[in-house]
Amino acid sequence: MKQKWLIVGILAVLMLLVCVAGILAVASTREFLYSSETPFQETIEKTFTVDGPATLDLENVCGNTTVTGSAGNQVQVTAQMQSWGKDEEDARRQVEVQMTQQGNRITIRVVY
Repeated sequence: MKQKWLIVGILAVLMLLVCVAGILAVASTREFLYSSETPFQETIEKTFTVDGPATLDLENVCGNTTVTGSAGNQVQVTAQMQSWGKDEEDARRQVEVQMTQQGNRITIRVVY
């Protein structure tokens, strides 16, 4: 009887080891295990000129947004980007700010 429980115990430990090894093998191929401690910061400034009232189309998936109105025919956009990655190049690729203008419509899109 003791021999039966010894075999069951050994098999249970072996099964547990196989499961842990499988999980580690799959997880090691995933990007989430890489260190994301390298920061990247960049400030982008762009000025748009409009003829009359402007329309701002803003799509921001992450981070703070502040919009301040003013008189005049210029729209000043300042984008402060901050991201992290495995290295500086990886951190730089994490976020992109796209700014376009069609007539009086200004589109700002943050791609993360």
